[in-house]
Amino acid sequence: MVTLESAKLPCAGSIPAQASRHKSAVIFRLLYNYTVSKNRKWDEKDLIQAVKMSGSIRQVLLQLHLKEAGGNYVTIKQEIAQLKLQTTHWHGQAWNKGKKVPKKNTLPIKRYFKKRQFFPEL
Repeated sequence: MVTLESAKLPCAGSIPAQASRHKSAVIFRLLYNYTVSKNRKWDEKDLIQAVKMSGSIRQVLLQLHLKEAGGNYVTIKQEIAQLKLQTTHWHGQAWNKGKKVPKKNTLPIKRYFKKRQFFPEL
C-alpha cells in the first residue's frame, strides 16, 4: 500500500503546480483505496488464494462470492495486476478446444419429425 511517506513528495511550500497535482492525486488514491477496502468482503490473502486455486477470473469471482458482472471483472483484473500475481496456470477462453466433452442424452432427430406430429413424445 502506498503511504504519503513512501510517495516521497517534497514539502508543499517548494513544489510547482504539476507536483502539487501529483500529491493531490496520491492523497485521493489513498483515501479511495481506504474507503473501497473497508467495503470489501475479501482481502488480499483471499484474493491470492483464489487466484492460485482458480483457472479463470470467473472462478476467482465465484470463490470471493462476488457477482459475475463487468465491474467486478475489471476490479479483480486491476488488483491482480497491482499485486503482480501469477496467472499463467489459467486456461483462457478456449479451455475446452480439442477436448471431448460428453454429450447430453438427446433424442434422435427422427423422433422430432414423425408424420403429423408437431411435438415429441416425452
